[in-house]
Amino acid sequence: MSFDVRFRKRARFELDTCEKRFGSDFVNSVMDLLQDLADEAEQKENSISTDAKEFLTNAKQFIESLGINEAVKVPRIGVERWLEEGAREKFLAILVLLRERCSPWEIRIAMEAFLISKSGSYASSDSPAIVSVFYEIDRVNRRIVVLAFPDLPGL
Repeated sequence: MSFDVRFRKRARFELDTCEKRFGSDFVNSVMDLLQDLADEAEQKENSISTDAKEFLTNAKQFIESLGINEAVKVPRIGVERWLEEGAREKFLAILVLLRERCSPWEIRIAMEAFLISKSGSYASSDSPAIVSVFYEIDRVNRRIVVLAFPDLPGL
């Protein structure tokens, strides 16, 4: 049984908006990428994504060093996340840790390049579009949760 792909409300809205502009072929390609990420999470491989926790922490520190009071939220994982969860999730998280010998929750980022035609529809010609996706691996519930598409074209 493979991991499910779920979306935060904002990420789903962004993808739906992009579909209106570029069509279902483009969104299907993005969904294929997300399914590849779900498969990668299930197999505990890290060939097409990288850890985003350090990236987000560094971005937050950089923004704060500039004196900007923007709220950069770094999602909680590890012990912080475990303390916030209910009894069922805590128990399952311990099982994941013992059985799979990996963190029950991870924040990751992946990027993929797609080609978009000048007419605005998805095609294999003209201008490239790089899609970045921030997502959470939730091994407790066997899913990935798309948190955001920071630079989705057409938004």
